[in-house]
Formats: sequence, C-alpha cells, structure tokens
Amino acid sequence: MFERMVLNRIKDKIDGKLIKQQAGFRAGKSCTGQILNLVEEIEKGYENNVITGAAFIDLSAAYDTVNHRLLLKKIYELTEDAKFTKIISLLLRNRRFFVSLQAKKSRWRRQNNGLPQGSVLSPILFNIYTNDQPIGTQTKHFIYADDLAITTQGKTFEEVEVNLNDTLNTMKEYYNDNYLKPNPANTQITAFHLRNRDAKRKLRINWQDTELEHCEEPTYLGIKLDRALTYRSHCENTKNKIGTRNCLLQKLVGSQWGADPHVLRTTALSLCYSTGEYACAAWRNSAHAKKVDVALNVTNRLITGCLRPTPVQKVQVLCGIAPPNIRREVAARVEKTKQESDLRHPLYGGKTMGSRLKSRKNFLKTTISLSQTPEATRIDLWKEAMKEHNSLLWKDPKESLPTASHLPWSVWKTLNRLLTETGRTASNMKKWGLKDDGKCECGGEQDADHLFVCPQLPNKCRKEDFLTHKISDKAIQIAAYWGAKGI
Repeated sequence: MFERMVLNRIKDKIDGKLIKQQAGFRAGKSCTGQILNLVEEIEKGYENNVITGAAFIDLSAAYDTVNHRLLLKKIYELTEDAKFTKIISLLLRNRRFFVSLQAKKSRWRRQNNGLPQGSVLSPILFNIYTNDQPIGTQTKHFIYADDLAITTQGKTFEEVEVNLNDTLNTMKEYYNDNYLKPNPANTQITAFHLRNRDAKRKLRINWQDTELEHCEEPTYLGIKLDRALTYRSHCENTKNKIGTRNCLLQKLVGSQWGADPHVLRTTALSLCYSTGEYACAAWRNSAHAKKVDVALNVTNRLITGCLRPTPVQKVQVLCGIAPPNIRREVAARVEKTKQESDLRHPLYGGKTMGSRLKSRKNFLKTTISLSQTPEATRIDLWKEAMKEHNSLLWKDPKESLPTASHLPWSVWKTLNRLLTETGRTASNMKKWGLKDDGKCECGGEQDADHLFVCPQLPNKCRKEDFLTHKISDKAIQIAAYWGAKGI
C-alpha cells in the first residue's frame, strides 16, 4: 500500500523526464503501440526499398542486477528530490533472503543488488536506471522495460551490419558501466526486406566475442516476426495457444452436463479471445489470420454445444460474440484513435507512407479511427455481415447470450442445435455414417424440420418460437424433450 502511494505521488513527475523510446509501464503506452511502432518502421523500409536490420537484445536477470548505489544516484539526478531518493533507499535497504531446496535451507543473505520482485515500484525504478542508455543517430531504439530492439536501415547488408556493430559496441560499454549483463547467446539479429534473391542472406555480427544468431523469425513482445512480415508463424502459434486453452474450456462441459453459459462465455473471452486478439492491429491483415479464426470457431462451439457442421455465423450469434475479423478490425480502429489523439502514443503524429507497394496493408495505411463506441461499431459491422441471412433469427445479432442461457446445459445445448437446424437427428447420423436408419421413433424421416412437428412432441410449436432473444416456453419444452433423446 505504501509503495503504491509513493508511485502515485511521483509517477507523473518522473514520466515526463523519461526518454520517448521507453514504452514500458507508462500511461498512454502499451505493448501493442510499441509493436506497431517497430512494424511501421519496417514497413517504411519496404516502401523505401531498403533493408531494415534489427537486433533484439537479451539481458540476463535485468531487474536482479540493478546496482543500488548507482540507482539512487540516477533517481536524485532525475527527480532532484532528496526525500524521494531517501524513501527508495530505505525500501531497498536490509532486504534479506534464503534458498529452500528439498527441505534444506541456506543461511540468510542480504540483497545488495536488484529490484524487489512483485513491487509496483520496480518497473519505474528500472526505467529510471536505464533512462541514460545511449541512442544512436544511425539507429532507432524500441524499448519496453528490459526488452530492447535496435533497428537500422541501409541499401546494403554491409551498411546495416556496420551500423548495428557500432551501436552494439556502444551498448556494451553502457551495460558494463551499469552492471547489466547482456546475453549474446540469446541476442538475435535479423533482416527485414522484400528481396527474394537475398532471402537466405544472413547478417554477420560479432558482439562480445560471440557471433550473434541470425534468427529468421524473432519474437518481440510476444509477436513472432518474419522477413516479409507475413505473420504466418505467429498466426499458427496463436492458433495452437488457443487450442490449448480450448482444452481447458472443454473440461467445463460434457454431453449431458456443463457450466453456466455465462461462465463459459466469460472464460472464453478471457482465456481464448484475449490470446487470439493480442496486438491484432499489427497482424490482422495477414493472409494467415484465418488460421486463428479456426481455433476461435472451436471456442464458440464449446460455449454453445453446437456440432461441427453448424455454420459458424449462426454459432457466433448464439455466443453473443462478434466474428473474429470484426473484433480485430474494431481493435485496430481503437488503436488508430489512440494514435491520432493521444500525445503519449509511440506512433503519435505518424503519417501514411507512400504507396509504392500497393500490396502492403500496414496499420497506418489501412486503418480508420472510430466514429462511435467500439461496441456500436462491432454491432454495425456484424449486422452488415449478416445481411445475407433472411431469417430474423440471425439478422439482429447482439453482444450478449440469448434469453434462454439460464437453462440447464443439456436443454441449452439442444435448443442451440434446434435453432441452427444442425443436430444429431437420425437423418444426419445416417448421412455421417453413424446410423443405418434415418427414421424417427414415430416412423417419419427425422430431419431438422421433423423436430418441430413430430407427433410425439408434448407441444407443437413453430420456428418463430425459437427467436434467439425471445424463446417461448413451448420451445424450451421441446428442447428438453429432444435433449433427453440426445439430439
């Protein structure tokens, strides 16, 4: 509590004195904004027909190697506040620790270096500690806390190598002077360009007597990049991550039992959709983005209990979750609005580059800002996409679950299958090779239409009774009847 109070008192004063390249843990800045900042620099290189060389520097235990004496000196130089410096000195002093391993404990030791793990002050203290890092004139620095990407552009690979070498040597001196430990073995370099004839050309840079690894697909702030920014590997990795989370979601449902639909929807949004939409403003125009949609479609089917052949547009309406491409588009527009209006955004003031390359669909060129709330924009785009459906059942989507979402899982699941007209009917089971006969117990052909008119039903109803946001009692009774039959 005390540390948070100190942070709230001092953060505005400190933030105004931090270098603009630092985006880590600062108000108005985010991972997405910094990723876009780097990506737009690479896109600028494409437009200018130059090579963008990048070095992604790895620091070993960056927070644990901060020198207390040097940190306090830098705090006072930045803030000119002796009382604040004294408070930080008291917070860092006399911190002790021991190691426990297999029921054995080491003796207590005093911590003379490093920032407290989990402290709300640690990020801003690290920003102060590294605020004097050198910024080269031939390079650009993209910093997020201890994650640093350095880029330079040149007509030739040799020019890029020289510029990166000079900057890395300067950074080496800085790290030595500040007791930070760069890890050349995990530091990666790469070249971004559209010269297919040079696709296999690697940058050759030696740093601290170690030849740096030329990585074809480096990762920066969780986004996997590649030479031409196709984001193929990133989309495939994201799909796999969502698949893992879908396995967790699947533990909440069974054939006859399941968690409350609201719990499933909230879990899906927090686990699956948050992963599938991370920094999507940078990669939403990738031709491989549809691979992510495949995994999110599975998420939607788990929420609703719908079968795989069910049209995804209908499943999305039942989930009350807009299609992934629409959610990505609106997320990009939100970021564009910030970029145009917030002085603190890393890309503030950025302008659309020339259009030498018509096929490039970068953020600044293709994204428009919001004209209404994100929620209203999603609904408008969603309704436009659903125009082809004539039924009132699907033409008015909402970002909420249908009124019947309070029902038991087996009834909720069966109701959704009746709504989409894709269930485990005898006719479908025969078509899928799972049954020899397509007849109902009443003797009629058991297809989707038969489920509404079967003579054995407790009540007769019409399809109009199954409007997603106005489910009738008759519809619920019929869903319960067919749910017991395993439809």
